[in-house]
Amino acid sequence: MATRRTPPPIANISDNLLEVKNLTVDFISASKAPVRAVEEVSFVIPRERTVALVGESGSGKSVSALAIMGLLPSQNAKVAIHSKIDYDGRSLLNLSRPEWQLIRGSRIAMIFQDPMTSLNPVYTVGYQLAEMLRIHKRISGKEALSRARDLLEEVGIPEPQKRIHTYPHELSGGQQQRVMIAMALACEPELLIADEPTTALDVTVQRQIMMLLAELRERRRMAMLFITHDLGLVSEVADHAVVMRKGTVREAGPVKTIFSAPQDPYTKALLSCRPSAERQGKRLLTIDDWMSAQPTSHLPQNNSDNPEIVTITASAAAAPMSASEHALLEVQNLRKVFKRSGNWFKSDDFVAVEDVSFKLQRGQTVGLVGESGSGKTTVGLCLLRLHEATAGKVLFDGQNLLEMSNQAFAKYKRRLQIVFQNPYASLNPRFTVGEILSEPMQLHGIGAGSADWEKQSLALLDKVGMPASALKRYPFEFSGGQRQRIAIARSLSLSPEVVILDEAVSALDVSVQAQVLNLLKDLQKDLGLSYLFISHDLEVVRYMSDTLLVMNKGQVVEQGDALSIYAKPQHSYTQTLLAAVPKVQHAMAV
Repeated sequence: MATRRTPPPIANISDNLLEVKNLTVDFISASKAPVRAVEEVSFVIPRERTVALVGESGSGKSVSALAIMGLLPSQNAKVAIHSKIDYDGRSLLNLSRPEWQLIRGSRIAMIFQDPMTSLNPVYTVGYQLAEMLRIHKRISGKEALSRARDLLEEVGIPEPQKRIHTYPHELSGGQQQRVMIAMALACEPELLIADEPTTALDVTVQRQIMMLLAELRERRRMAMLFITHDLGLVSEVADHAVVMRKGTVREAGPVKTIFSAPQDPYTKALLSCRPSAERQGKRLLTIDDWMSAQPTSHLPQNNSDNPEIVTITASAAAAPMSASEHALLEVQNLRKVFKRSGNWFKSDDFVAVEDVSFKLQRGQTVGLVGESGSGKTTVGLCLLRLHEATAGKVLFDGQNLLEMSNQAFAKYKRRLQIVFQNPYASLNPRFTVGEILSEPMQLHGIGAGSADWEKQSLALLDKVGMPASALKRYPFEFSGGQRQRIAIARSLSLSPEVVILDEAVSALDVSVQAQVLNLLKDLQKDLGLSYLFISHDLEVVRYMSDTLLVMNKGQVVEQGDALSIYAKPQHSYTQTLLAAVPKVQHAMAV
C-alpha cells in the first residue's frame, strides 16, 4: 500500500492550504451577453480539514472547483483580474500548462460526479491507474501495475488482482466510484476535490463511499473540498460549509453552527425541502416558498391564503380502500431469469426477480425500495412487458397481461405508463416538446389531428406547471426538473391509470425534487392515478407511499404499511437501509 510522502518545504506556509478570494467567473459568448456564473466567492480550506460547497445545480459550485483546478474552458470562461486562488502560498491563476501538470494529480486531485463519463470504456481499470502512475511517478509498467493493485485494495475493491483486468462496465456504480477515488489518490495529493461523488448511489453504497473518503482523508492527512446538494451528507463529513446560490456565497461557517442555527433563508430552505417524518402528510416546501415567506422567521404550518404551503388534509388524499375491494393491479409470484451463456455442465442463468407479489389499489402508491441490483426496475419493466417475465401473473382489472398477445396487450399500454430516471436520456433531443407529447397520441389514434394534438399537449403542459411557450422548444433548452415535468406530461398523454415511476426524482436537486413530488401528489389527487414508486431514496419513498416493499437480491424481504415499516423495521436488511440514511440534525422549526 502506498505511503504518504512528505511534501517539500515551502516558505510562509499558513494554516490554510487553499485560499479563494473574490472569485468571479464570466462565460463569454459572441452572440449573447456575458453570463456571470460565480461572483465574489471567498472561502478557505485549512490543512487536513473538509470544507463543503453546498447548493443546487447552477449555484456555481462546480465552476468554482474547475477554476481551482484550472479546467475552465479557456475559449469562453474569463476569471476577473481581481480574483485570487492561492494554493500553499502560490497563485494558481495564469499558470502555464507544464506548471499545471506538476500540480494536477500530484498535489490537487479531483473526483468527478459520473465515473462512467470519466473512465475510458476501452481500457481496463488497471491500465488507466497504471497510466497515471507512469506519467506522474516515472516508474516502470510492472511497478505501476503493482501499485494500481495496492490502490484498488486500499479503496475496498474485492479481489484487486482480478479487478485490475476488468473494464469499467463490468463494475457496479459504487465500484466505479471507488476506482475514481483510487485514481485521484494515486499520486498522493494534499487536496482532494470531490464533486458530487455519491449522486444517484444507493444509501448503503453512498455511506460506504463517504466513510471511505473520511477514512482516507484522515489516514493520508489530506484536505478535502466536498461538493454536494445533499445537506445530510455535509452534516456527517464536513468541518465547515459554504452555502452557495446563483453564483454567490449566502452563508459560511462551521457545520454545527450552520445546522443548529442557520441565518440565511436559503440555508433554511435547503434544510427543509427534503421529505421527513415531521412533514409526513404535508406539502413539501420549495426554495421559492421559503424565500417568499421572508422576512418572517418561521413559515406557518397551514396558511389557506398560500396554496403552495397548505397542509394536505385527509380529504385531499385518495381514500384508503378496504382489503375486500378489487385491486387495480395485482402481481402474483413474479419471476424473471436472465439467460446467460455458460458451459455444458453449469448454468450461468441470473435470477433477477424471485416470487414477488403485491397489490396496487386505485389511487394509491406502492413503494419499491432497495439497492441497485435488487430487482426493483426489473419488476417495473416486467409489468410493462418491456422484459418478458419467466413466471407469474400480472393481473390488470383481473386480466393477466403476461398471457396476452401483442395485439391484445396494445390497448392496455395506454393504461400503464412509465417515467424513467434520466430525463436527459428519455426525451428525444430531435423532437420539440410538442412532438414529444403528441407522438403517443398519434401512435394510439387519440385526437382528430394536429390541432387537437396541440390543444391536448398544451393542456398537459399546464397540468405539470410548464408554460405554453415550451411547446415549440427542444429538451436541451430546459433544466433537469423541467425535463422531468415534460416526461411526466408525456406519461399522462394517454390518460393512464397506473404510472410506474422508476427513480423519477433521484437525480434532482432537493428543491426541484420537492416541486416534482408535490406535482405527483397533485396529479394523483386530481386524476385518481395509481403509482408504483421505485427508488433507493428511503425518505422520498416514505413520503410518497401507502404500501412499501423492500427488495434485496430479487426477493421481497419485508412488505406492509409504509409508515409502520419505517417506524419498526423487522428485517435486518431494512434496518441496514434505514441506518444508512444521512441524518440532518438541526434545531430549526419547520
